[in-house]
Amino acid sequence: MAKKTFIPDASAIDTIIDLVPHEAAVIDPHGCILHSNGLFQRGLGSGSPLSFGRNLFDIISSSPLRTINTEELSVLCRNVLETGLPSGNIRPLSSPDGAVQALVLTFPDDGAGGRTPADANQNISRALNAADAGTWQWNLKSGAIQWSEGLWRLFEMQNTGEPPSLAIWEERLDPTNRDSTLQAFAACSSSAMLMHVEYCIILDDGSRRWVMSRGRPYHDSRGAMEGYIGITIDITEQKKLEAELRDNKARFSFALGAACSGIWEWNIETDELLWSEEVWRLYGLSPGSETLNHQLCVSTVHEEDRAIVSHVIKDAVTGGRDASVEFRVKYPGDGSLHWLQSKGSPKRDADGTVVKYIGLITDITERKLAEIELIENRSRLEQALAAAKAGIWEWDLLTGRNTWSDEVWALYGLEPHSREPSFAVWAETLHPEDRDAACLSVQSASAEGREISFEYRVPRADGSMLWLLSRGQPRRDASGAIVKYLGTVIDVTEQKSLEEQLLKSKARMAFALEATKAGVWEWDLKHDQVFWSDRIWQLYGLESGSKPNNHKLCESNVLPEDREQTFGIVMQAANREIEIDIEFRVCHPEDGTIHWLACRGKPQLDAQGALDRYVGTIMDITDRKRLDDELRENERKFRGIFDNAPIAISIKEIDTGKIIDVNDAWLNLLGYTLVEVLGRTGPDIGIHACREDYQAIEMASLKRERICNRQVLLHEKNGDLVDVLYSTEFIEFEGMAVMLVMMVDVTLEKMQQQNISRLEQSIADRNIQLQKEVERLHRFLSMISHEYRTPLAIMRTNLDLVKMKNKMGNFQNRQEFAKIDRSIARLVEVLEVSIQESRMADRHKSVTGRHELPLAGIIKSQVEAFSGIWKERSVLFENCLEDVRVYGEESGVKFAIFNLLDNARKYSPDESPISITCRKAGPGHIMIDVGNELREPLEDVDMDLFFEKYHRGGNSSNTAGAGLGLWLVKNIVTQHEGHIALSKQASGIVVTITLPVIASLGGDRQAKP
Repeated sequence: MAKKTFIPDASAIDTIIDLVPHEAAVIDPHGCILHSNGLFQRGLGSGSPLSFGRNLFDIISSSPLRTINTEELSVLCRNVLETGLPSGNIRPLSSPDGAVQALVLTFPDDGAGGRTPADANQNISRALNAADAGTWQWNLKSGAIQWSEGLWRLFEMQNTGEPPSLAIWEERLDPTNRDSTLQAFAACSSSAMLMHVEYCIILDDGSRRWVMSRGRPYHDSRGAMEGYIGITIDITEQKKLEAELRDNKARFSFALGAACSGIWEWNIETDELLWSEEVWRLYGLSPGSETLNHQLCVSTVHEEDRAIVSHVIKDAVTGGRDASVEFRVKYPGDGSLHWLQSKGSPKRDADGTVVKYIGLITDITERKLAEIELIENRSRLEQALAAAKAGIWEWDLLTGRNTWSDEVWALYGLEPHSREPSFAVWAETLHPEDRDAACLSVQSASAEGREISFEYRVPRADGSMLWLLSRGQPRRDASGAIVKYLGTVIDVTEQKSLEEQLLKSKARMAFALEATKAGVWEWDLKHDQVFWSDRIWQLYGLESGSKPNNHKLCESNVLPEDREQTFGIVMQAANREIEIDIEFRVCHPEDGTIHWLACRGKPQLDAQGALDRYVGTIMDITDRKRLDDELRENERKFRGIFDNAPIAISIKEIDTGKIIDVNDAWLNLLGYTLVEVLGRTGPDIGIHACREDYQAIEMASLKRERICNRQVLLHEKNGDLVDVLYSTEFIEFEGMAVMLVMMVDVTLEKMQQQNISRLEQSIADRNIQLQKEVERLHRFLSMISHEYRTPLAIMRTNLDLVKMKNKMGNFQNRQEFAKIDRSIARLVEVLEVSIQESRMADRHKSVTGRHELPLAGIIKSQVEAFSGIWKERSVLFENCLEDVRVYGEESGVKFAIFNLLDNARKYSPDESPISITCRKAGPGHIMIDVGNELREPLEDVDMDLFFEKYHRGGNSSNTAGAGLGLWLVKNIVTQHEGHIALSKQASGIVVTITLPVIASLGGDRQAKP
């Protein structure tokens, strides 16, 4: 069977990526980002744009926060795409057919806030291998579970192709915390909150692994929570570190509380050492007599212990671990030897770097001398065993040496004396599930000096299992110190088998009683003695033992209306020697609540076959009775809704399709009577007009699939056709699973929809006609532009020639020429404005005409065109760099520049210059300033009014214009994602255009749309 692997959709990928504890992103084969988590976004730096759709390699190469070699990363990505195999931090994301459709990249932090350029792939690969994780999805409605391949590996389970289940997951849970783990998951799922649960699992080899599951709820199309999707990570090492931290705190507390010891502190960076006065005395030195540093500690140690002390210190500092070492010192004064024990714990700064050690030094001379004396004077205690299947063992605590009799070897299934007996060899023989507890029991007993006594299992080569009981007594030396243990090992397999059977029987009984809220009772008929378990007293609302234990005890607190019947049935059953089976109500006196109880009892016979007693149970059935009442009420409500519903409803058998019941709306819709349809199928009646519809409905019914608003064509009894929306639902009705069919008549709605479709087609045809009219209008404007401009240009040119010829003369037609000049200019402006408005309308519809434009060249061309028409006006153009480029429509930008120059000419004195300059406006923008002097001072008005359509200034009485120029310029600038503003300066005015420019990164330009 092919393996079924969890392939998440886009929504699932977003959730899983966000749960990854490192920066992560998903890219397509071209390098464009499809998904990324919050850590990746924050890693882009403050103020970065959204990364979706951008090229990952461009982002990395341009980000100052990343130093990854993009060329190496690009090569690795190509290799993964070609091979379909993961490489380091890069994993392929395949479609169901196996094709690689995307790549998943993770970027673990290297601890220094950056990335190493050459070893980025190595670091990421190590991080992924360290964070052993897998993804999962849990559908709460269907109970379906999906695991990624990584999660199968994390649980060390074989993916056989069958979908995972809660049962196989629960089997992996550590029994000691299984209930709390299940409660944590249930609490999250019931409240639809984020899931964050840490729990322990047991692997096949008996080892324990801690994992953390994090998940987020997802919802269906109606917004109801459907399930969870998340990630599970191995946190075993984290748990070990937490345990080590607790041990370090315990050792530090012990050091501070030791009254007969000395405290020391060593600064690793400065090699500064601090000793309490007691430490000086423990080393046999006078306080302050030597320079304190770590070398002093080594030099004062006995020469035979010096190497091991130096090694322990270096190893602890290198690994940042606790230091603990025992050694001898020789006092300089009298040459005496003393045993010392030094323990130290590392202290870290805010960055986690070890900066110093603080520890405790204790004189352990007496303890060491006692151990040596015990080793030298050790004696073996012999013990004989009278019982079979037993052996003798001896464990020397000082040397760690074990001695086993031949019987012990046989019990452990080992060849006698084939190996050196030891604690490790003994531990290897134990069942994996018992090993940790057995070792802990021995270690704690020996540490506390208690008797050793525990049971454990030993698997044999033939597959059988032995239960052994190990007992040991501590043996002390003359000083009272424990030096060894002496004990026995006994085979208790048969005894354990009986105990386990008894325990299982009791456990099953207790579980059954607890699960059913039941208690056990016994009625001794000969002595009229009744025994109740504590649970039954509670069920009756009585204190245990508060009433006499005879047959009338059963009447206690029974409701008066039930008492006579209940007692009569019990006595009648006893007289007939038959089973007791009765249900009745009791009233708890404390709170007055009513409870339903069910009493069941079986007669028991004595050795002579005579009825001796009854044994039975009493259980609380209040909830069941309440549910029965609710069920009957729900069925009553359902019947009311069913009969009075305005839509056609029928109830069918699922397997046969026979109609069980229909409502009046169904009969009215199709014109049948109830007798004509009950017990018959749709084909029997002939209501299905389309065979394909009926086959699809039958197939969905067999698969137990719901149908929602399927359009179906049916026959009425008179042969007319009716369109209905056909829906099904599977329910339980009167204790039987049935199919509920609902039909809504949509014949009228379908006709209305057809009318709407015809109306929409008519509107579409009218839109096409209007579009053609617009196109004809545009062609007309183009023709007018050509035919109208040419004679105007000839008239203006000849008018200029006449003016030049008479420039020095005092001709009398000066006012007439001026009027002609203004009239021609007005006609030209009206034409240009009309054409430009038409172009702006086109630009609103399409941006296909936009491309990169050299700003300096655009401005120069319009300055030259302006100077060619008005040669007498001076234009000062400066400060526009040649490499500044904008993205836009060329004719629109040119029109805006030329219009601003022409406006400056109109409203400025004839001999005054017009200036146009460029300057930077922050990152990615440039400002274009067009300035001129004014003929008259500008009134204090809102500058934004000048950009309104048809608005003309107060100084425009002697100038030609329609008031559309600045309005057109503002629209053009806005379409190019810029803005325009007017400002007064001294005796003049400045119009400022701000446009975005195309950024240049390493010679490559990236256009801003």
